[in-house]
Amino acid sequence: MKERYDILPDCFKKKIDEAHKNNPNFSTDPMGEVYFMYILEQSIVIALRCKTEEKVEEFKNMSNEEQHKLVPEFDDGHSGNTFGGAIAYAKWFLKQPEYKVYNREEKLKRILK
Repeated sequence: MKERYDILPDCFKKKIDEAHKNNPNFSTDPMGEVYFMYILEQSIVIALRCKTEEKVEEFKNMSNEEQHKLVPEFDDGHSGNTFGGAIAYAKWFLKQPEYKVYNREEKLKRILK
């Protein structure tokens, strides 16, 4: 989990850190760290491929086949909650200063390992 955390943009690391601070069981809670990390990683992939909030909104409403054409790394294992979270955080990430300087290709490769 540390390696996955280390490649996150700082704005997402802060979200993980806050969750740990607010929930001492965050690491072991089934809806905790692993679940949240999945949402954040998927949101990064969506943001990097879509590049605008408008395109993220279009992505949200596409068929599964169209989603995979635009974002080949998009995972099929989403629930309604993880999908909604990934969409919301993708839009949020696009507004963050880290988005502009995030080494997209290098980090994307590492996230998708």
